[in-house]
Amino acid sequence: MTEGIETKRVGPTGSCAHGQEIVQTPNSHELAVKTVAGMKRQVRGSNPLGDAILNSRIPVLSVNSDPPAFIDLLDLTGRVVLVTGATGGLGSHFAHVLDKAGATVAIAGRNRRKLDHATSGLSNRTLSVELDVQSNPSISDAIESVVNTLGPIDILVNNAGITHSARFIGIEKQAWSEIMETNLHGMFRLSQLVSRYMLENQRSGCILNIASILGMQPGFGQTAYSVSKAGVIQLTRSMALELGPKGIRVNALCPGYFKTDMNREYLDSDAGIAYIEKTPAGRTGQMHELDIPLLMLVSDAGNFINGAVIPVDGGHLVQSL
Repeated sequence: MTEGIETKRVGPTGSCAHGQEIVQTPNSHELAVKTVAGMKRQVRGSNPLGDAILNSRIPVLSVNSDPPAFIDLLDLTGRVVLVTGATGGLGSHFAHVLDKAGATVAIAGRNRRKLDHATSGLSNRTLSVELDVQSNPSISDAIESVVNTLGPIDILVNNAGITHSARFIGIEKQAWSEIMETNLHGMFRLSQLVSRYMLENQRSGCILNIASILGMQPGFGQTAYSVSKAGVIQLTRSMALELGPKGIRVNALCPGYFKTDMNREYLDSDAGIAYIEKTPAGRTGQMHELDIPLLMLVSDAGNFINGAVIPVDGGHLVQSL
């Protein structure tokens, strides 16, 4: 560090996440941002748990300079991302988007055969790991595998989730417990271990929880799922409150109706088609319409976003009562 310059690391609500620092010169009090985004990293030696080093120069941007191009802010080159529930649906799509943005992606799921299939089309940077979010040993083993193989986790995308359609009066205890264990408790356990690792190693980072518009407004026959996703939203806000000042941003993405294996049967039915036609957009979402919200929330483009809950639903939540 240049003599006479005081360096302070601040949380994402005061600067950038992902290892950025605010640099203040005592004479002019001019602020500059030392940006680590988009840089390639190498792990020193044979121990991937060691500190990552940068193999390119760190650009220093003063507050009077032009802001970085938005495409550069979305660049995830050098970032290690763990995506859960990545064997199909939204999780698989997210993995491909993050991979194309330059990230080194670890896809996680319970089924090895599906994991092997999910790697198709991804770059050779990709790692697949078996992970059951209902199992603490499985979570620990998966994190260890990712860190030992790819390096420290910079971004966690909590996407694992299940549903079971039933009206409140008919929900069985086992179905309720499985949904809560997967959608909420598993997310809590995994996020806790990943954030502990980040804090213990003095690393900044980002956690994105995939919730749902059903966590913001209930729907008939989706009581258990809606409650679990409402819990995810409040968990997100609580995590953001406590982890944000320590350099870890936490946000939630709330998709509306996008066709996946989880809901395809209903959405293709006469009842599903009639329901969707009554929504403001009159259609389901297209997968690519999640790409920019996803990248914004996990990249430097979203460095000043923490504790946000963002619906992507074609205006479904704002339709007239």
